[in-house]
Amino acid sequence: MIKLISIDLDGTLLNSNSEIDQENIKAVKYAQKKGCQIVLCTGRPYSLTKSFADQLGVQSGYVVTNNGANIQNLSGETIGRFALGREDIQHWLSFCQRLDVPLNVVDSRHIYTIEPAWSPYPSLYYNLPTSRIPKIIHQEDLLGDVSFDKVVICQKEELLDKVESQLEPSDVKTYHFVRSEPILLEILNPKANKLQGLRCVLDQVQIDLSEVMAIGDQANDLELLKASGVSVAMENAIDMVKASADYTTASNDQSGVAQAIYHYLEDKNK
Repeated sequence: MIKLISIDLDGTLLNSNSEIDQENIKAVKYAQKKGCQIVLCTGRPYSLTKSFADQLGVQSGYVVTNNGANIQNLSGETIGRFALGREDIQHWLSFCQRLDVPLNVVDSRHIYTIEPAWSPYPSLYYNLPTSRIPKIIHQEDLLGDVSFDKVVICQKEELLDKVESQLEPSDVKTYHFVRSEPILLEILNPKANKLQGLRCVLDQVQIDLSEVMAIGDQANDLELLKASGVSVAMENAIDMVKASADYTTASNDQSGVAQAIYHYLEDKNK
C-alpha cells in the first residue's frame, strides 16, 4: 500500500512554465484524502519550494531540498542536513579561480554570488527558473565558520564539459556531483542525495521505503526511484530513468503526476 508519494518539481510536477497545473493539484489533494503523505524532493532550495507545497494544500509535512542536502518541515525547521563546510568551499573556490569560471554557493534561503568576481564568464544560474536574484557574499566571508548546502557551476555546456574533465579522482571520491541540466553542475556533500534526504523524512513518519511511490525525470532522481516501492518516470524523463521505472506516465506538460496518482491509488489503495 502506498503511504507516501515523493514528487520531483522541475520536469515532473511543474510544467514548462514552472507552474503546477490544476489537474496535478486536484490529484495531489485526492492522494492526501486517500491517506498519502506528500513530500516534494527537489534540487531547489527551501525558499523556492515552500510556495508549491502551499499550492498543493500540504500544510504539515516535509520537503527534501537542494538535492537532498537539506531536509525541513514546512515550518522551515531543519530535521536533517548534509552540508559543505569551510574547507570544502575554499577547495572549490580555488578550483574555479584556477579555471576562470564563476562559482555560486547555495543554502536553504539564498543563492549567493561571490565578490570580487574573478571570471570573465557570467554565471548562467540566474537564467534558470530554479533561481532568483542573488545575494552578494564576499570572499573573506567564506573564511569563517560557514556551511552551505551546495556549490554550483553554471556555464555553457561545452565549457562545463571542460570543467568536468579537470576534476581530480580524489574529488570524484569525496563529493557527490549532480548534472541535472547540461549547463548546471552541482557539487554536494557525498551523503547528499534525494534518497538519503527522504530516509530522514521516513524516520520521522515511520513509513518504509517499500510504501513509497517516487516520481521523477532526471538522473538526480535515480537513487530514490530504484529504492522506492513504486517508481514512476515522466514521459519527458531521460532514458535511464525510464528504464529503471515501474511505470512511465504522461509528460510534465500533460499532467503526468495526476495520471500516475490515479493509476496507482485507484488500483492499489482500494
